[in-house]
Amino acid sequence: MIFAGAKKADIEGFVQRFSERWINGLMRHAGQHDLLRWVDDESMMERFQKSCREYVFYKRGHRGAQKHINEISWIFEDCAAEWGTLPADEYAAGRFDGDMNDTPRGSKGHKHYYFPDEEMIMHWLRRYGGLDEPAAQAARERRMEVRREIKAFEWQLAQEGL
Repeated sequence: MIFAGAKKADIEGFVQRFSERWINGLMRHAGQHDLLRWVDDESMMERFQKSCREYVFYKRGHRGAQKHINEISWIFEDCAAEWGTLPADEYAAGRFDGDMNDTPRGSKGHKHYYFPDEEMIMHWLRRYGGLDEPAAQAARERRMEVRREIKAFEWQLAQEGL
């Protein structure tokens, strides 16, 4: 996530912005990919608030993470130059997050390329949505099905535009 205009040492403000954008992005993603049937928002938010009461920041260096941060920063700088401005609000910044997380990525922990948005929504549904593995797999399969439908529709629109 990119936080334009964040104030240094405003830990409470950062955590608030991060949490809101994370939750809004996940809910938007769930809605766009027909996953809301697996979401009980009241119990989900209770689990989230219970497990995220405390937070700790660690100063550490990780080359793989730093490489990813540098790549996103470079893309963000390019987009901001093209737009002529920073994202106007959290919604616009969230759209940038969504675009970046819909880009396949590779890492040591994954045998194949993966989509960060898919992994995050699955983590969220398991951890905060309380889904067991069969339900999480059903949600993952539905997400992939909707993704294929979206891609097919986009392809059809592109063909009709030719």
